[in-house]
Amino acid sequence: MVELGAFPTRAEEISPELLETLIGTLHPGCSVRNVTVKKVWEWGQGEAVSTSGRIDLTLHYGASSGDLPSELVLKIARPELPAFPLYRNEVAIYSHVRPWTFMQAPRCLGAWFDDSTGSFGLLLEDLTSDGATFCSAVASPPVEVLERGVRELARLHGRFWGTRADWASPSLRWVQSHVAGDLHDLFNHPDLVPRMIEDEVAKIQHNEPVQHPWRLHHLETRMETWQTRARSSRPRSGIQMS
Repeated sequence: MVELGAFPTRAEEISPELLETLIGTLHPGCSVRNVTVKKVWEWGQGEAVSTSGRIDLTLHYGASSGDLPSELVLKIARPELPAFPLYRNEVAIYSHVRPWTFMQAPRCLGAWFDDSTGSFGLLLEDLTSDGATFCSAVASPPVEVLERGVRELARLHGRFWGTRADWASPSLRWVQSHVAGDLHDLFNHPDLVPRMIEDEVAKIQHNEPVQHPWRLHHLETRMETWQTRARSSRPRSGIQMS
């Protein structure tokens, strides 16, 4: 099994060797010759809201890459945000469920979460190179986009609807619960998300500048996480759930 340890949180630390090892978590044997950083998305930039950092990359492969895309997005941890349960959850979903195989979700090339540091790396297909655009967090999308999004979520639920699972099975230990455990505590412990919300609300009420406006959800079904293309195409959604 590939072992990466702590994953970098800065673009200057991203190397071909690191990405080759990351891709090896899902695509063993792939070689990376070079990587070009196109854009680093700082927190609060644009109209999207995210609990992670994002780096747009172009990869140049060796001879063994197969049909892997070269235009990619690398999601990394935000060190100042205690969102470790979310990172662990998202990596687990892409590693075990592989949603791009049955619904419109970005193809994942590599996924890693480091328990000791809470850092992670998630290398995803960049759908903007195919004409996709992110929906805005501050503007309402057209009704037809909402309808297509709901239909796409139905594909996800329909895939597992009625499935009986033994939640005590070792193969399902990666699944996190929203009623107990780390993910539950993140959103319910008074010193974590509730305290962060109180602090941000207090700043707004006192007309103080908010340096890090944010919003957290347990499911990535927020419209600004969806990438939409032509009217006939389904939205592609980031997957962060349990």
